[in-house]
Amino acid sequence: MEKKNLFKRKNVVIFSTVMILLVVFIYYVNINSKDSSPVAEQYRLLTSTTAKKLFYAQSEGLTKPVDQRLVELDGLTIGCFGSDQVLSMNDNDKSLGGQCCGVLKSTHMYEEQLKALEEYDILEIPKDPYNIPVSLAKKLIQFDRDIKLTVEQQKIFDEASEMSNEKGPCCCKCWKWYAYSGLAKYLIVEYDYNAEQVVEIWDISDSCGEHGEHHSGILKHGLHNN
Repeated sequence: MEKKNLFKRKNVVIFSTVMILLVVFIYYVNINSKDSSPVAEQYRLLTSTTAKKLFYAQSEGLTKPVDQRLVELDGLTIGCFGSDQVLSMNDNDKSLGGQCCGVLKSTHMYEEQLKALEEYDILEIPKDPYNIPVSLAKKLIQFDRDIKLTVEQQKIFDEASEMSNEKGPCCCKCWKWYAYSGLAKYLIVEYDYNAEQVVEIWDISDSCGEHGEHHSGILKHGLHNN
């Protein structure tokens, strides 16, 4: 009887050991598979910490492929730095990216923004809020510093700020806030823009936060997140 029980205990130990080894084997196979995936390889090739952070979020933890256009945008100069830093840059430096206040995940909504902005033939309006040339950003920031609005013009600006999705040109006072503030002043002075027209430019150019199912700042102007 004792021999029989001893035999059973040995079998249980062997079985348990085999199961543990099997679980460990499966775990390491999965880890190695993930690390050697095309998405993981693409992640490793990125050179900047910011680009890696954005890519990781867009790929949902390296589990989904990322559109190549998003990868290109991730590699631009991105950061919530101030306007002085932009003014100190060279015009031919890498373009400024708009993902400092949120990760761009919806390629469809991004393309909708570009189509909407194509309708404007004013050169000073950036045609891609996620890829703004340094020279244009500097020009717009200088507008913000140089243009002095009249009392009535300032009312238009203030009304637009109240109506806009971000309650102003951007969600925080980074370089983009001052660039789009300068753009608004320029459009009000040179093109007689009213508050509704300024709001439309700001909202369609919004790059704050993620493009979710209900990005109100963009959707309310007729763009569709299909």
